[in-house]
Amino acid sequence: MAPWEEEELLLRRESSRSQLSSGSPGLWVHLYLAPSVQGESAIRFTSGAFSAEDICVAAAKECGILPVYHSLFSLASDDLSYWFPPNHIFIVGESTSITLLYRVR
Repeated sequence: MAPWEEEELLLRRESSRSQLSSGSPGLWVHLYLAPSVQGESAIRFTSGAFSAEDICVAAAKECGILPVYHSLFSLASDDLSYWFPPNHIFIVGESTSITLLYRVR
C-alpha cells in the first residue's frame, strides 16, 4: 500500500471512530482491519478491570489474527502517542470513557 493510501485510510477511520464512540461510556477498542475491509469495527468493555494483554487477545480473536502473530500487535492511545504494555490494567466504571486502537506496533 502506498503511503498516501494509508494516510487516507487512517483519516477515514478517524472520522468513523469519533462517531462510533461519542456519547457511549466504557472502554472502546478500535480494531485493526485489512485495507480491503470496509467500515470500522470496535469492541466495548463496559465495567471491570482488564489487562492490556486480555484486551489484545479479545481483539485478535475478533480480527481473526492467529496467536503466532499476537506479539506484532498492541494497544495504543487514540492519537498513537502512547503504547500500553501488556501488564497495564484498565479500570472501567460507569463514567469511564477511553478510546484505544488495536494495531500493528
